[in-house]
Amino acid sequence: ILGAPLVELTVLQNYINVTIKGPFRWRTKRAKKDTMEDLCKIFPHMIYSVSVFSSRSDHTNNMRLKNGNLTLGPLDFSTQICVVVQAQSESRPLAYKPSERL
Repeated sequence: ILGAPLVELTVLQNYINVTIKGPFRWRTKRAKKDTMEDLCKIFPHMIYSVSVFSSRSDHTNNMRLKNGNLTLGPLDFSTQICVVVQAQSESRPLAYKPSERL
């Protein structure tokens, strides 16, 4: 099971910078906890699946990132955004935990 990635949102004027790190933990049936470094050795095809809901469009945009940085905008000042991120493997089906809704 891949743990939830750490997601940080930074608002600058009418842009939102999304920074994604991790996940820092994963679990197999054999091991209780291992680091992301160990996981990357085993699963080099990790990506982030990012879902962004916009109150202005009432639509969820889904994207796949290979790095942990994304900039949203320019946004209208009255727009509310909800971001959820999960780490996934492109090469193997794994269970995962999504981030908190931010």
